[in-house]
Amino acid sequence: MKTKHVISAAALTLVSAVASAGLYQPRPVTLDFTNRFADGDMLTARDSLNPGDFIGCGIRAQSGFAWGFCQAGHSQVEGDFFTCYTEDPEMLDAIKALDDFSYILFRWDVDGNCTYVGNSTQSLYVPDLKSKAK
Repeated sequence: MKTKHVISAAALTLVSAVASAGLYQPRPVTLDFTNRFADGDMLTARDSLNPGDFIGCGIRAQSGFAWGFCQAGHSQVEGDFFTCYTEDPEMLDAIKALDDFSYILFRWDVDGNCTYVGNSTQSLYVPDLKSKAK
């Protein structure tokens, strides 16, 4: 009977250790001009070894008018980044839903208009603050 308790305790300890580590899934910035999309998560872009990596979206508003944009790239050099624009209320809502550690995917048409804005805000994109504190 004691052996079962020891094995159970050991298994529980192992599972707890794995669970406390948590899944981290970095998604580096991808920019695809052929298929007209960009994706990546903001934390991985910020922590990239390439200081030029970036991805994000924003909104500018004034009385009675708002527009949004999404941008991504590997530098500010022309041809190595892209920005699309939108006035579509549903896409503006999607941009508003972004969080500090969001994974972002956006698409654009041949005229540079954003045609899709998606995001995923999950624990697997949040930094492991416990390991950074050590």
